[in-house]
Amino acid sequence: MFTNDVPSQQRGASVENPSLRGRRQKDKGPFFGGWDSLAGQFLIAGQPKSKTGAAAVVAVTDVCMRFVYVQYRRVLGGLGDAVELGASFPHDAVVWTRRHAPKNEMQFGFSDGSWGTLFVSGEEDFVRHFPGTLGHKEPIP
Repeated sequence: MFTNDVPSQQRGASVENPSLRGRRQKDKGPFFGGWDSLAGQFLIAGQPKSKTGAAAVVAVTDVCMRFVYVQYRRVLGGLGDAVELGASFPHDAVVWTRRHAPKNEMQFGFSDGSWGTLFVSGEEDFVRHFPGTLGHKEPIP
């Protein structure tokens, strides 16, 4: 299970409004490439707009990576019963992966040269799907 590491729930306007998105991308920020790049679209898909709360997870198959949005109960806590399918990206759009220095963060490099950072809850499972993952001391390709 992968989740987005770019905060957005309380600051959704900066994701929805293209004129404000540039402020969120910094030189050493969590991604590289514009919001219209594959990484930008991948990270936007990980920021669902929801009044009740939603957890965004990425289901990975040999063919694609699909966002799945699961209801998150803010008052009671925990996950709810509502599930919705989100954006899908071809698995081969990812050309490299790299461990980021903080624990449980991985960087995805896309075929258009962009890259983004996601929180990963199970590193062993991640490496099984992406066996060529680079170490955090190796440079970004």
